[in-house]
Amino acid sequence: MKPKLKKKEFRSSLETLVSFLLQGSKVPFEFEDTVLKFLQPAQPRKYNPDFRIPAGTLSADSPEVFLETKGQLTSADRKKMKYVKEQHPDVPIILIFGRASNRLNKKSETTYGDWASKYGFPWIDVADFQNQKDIKRCLLSLIQQQKRGISRIPRRKKSKTSSASGSESSLTQLQQALPKRSSTIFSQK
Repeated sequence: MKPKLKKKEFRSSLETLVSFLLQGSKVPFEFEDTVLKFLQPAQPRKYNPDFRIPAGTLSADSPEVFLETKGQLTSADRKKMKYVKEQHPDVPIILIFGRASNRLNKKSETTYGDWASKYGFPWIDVADFQNQKDIKRCLLSLIQQQKRGISRIPRRKKSKTSSASGSESSLTQLQQALPKRSSTIFSQK
């Protein structure tokens, strides 16, 4: 059975994948329906997070949570996220990176994950996110770790025995449904 995706246009295959994973785990969400206003020196700006998970969804007392997917973390993105974090410190924003081990630029030793940790953003690599058995628990754990000053979930080691689970077959179906050029993001190792 093919996965049923919400009829919403996503701007990237990473957003599409995260949407698929949330839906597969029955995590209700809204896509880019919230605007957080912030001031960039001398210029009022707005930030529209990719996904909003309503309060009480992950647990009875869980806060409203925002997910931001980043395939590339540009200098402009980093500045914007720092301003938003400074002006909305109590708003949980979780970064989901296409590849958290990417470096900020060719000369930098700092990875996307290092940057997120430094500035207090909970984050996870999409490869780790899609391997989570319980997406709700994963997101809740990231929020709780942020409160304790830890900003990422440790990477799980893959078991040597590979069984075809429902999520793997659903992922294969999603890959087939997406255009060829974006399927490289979803390739499994």
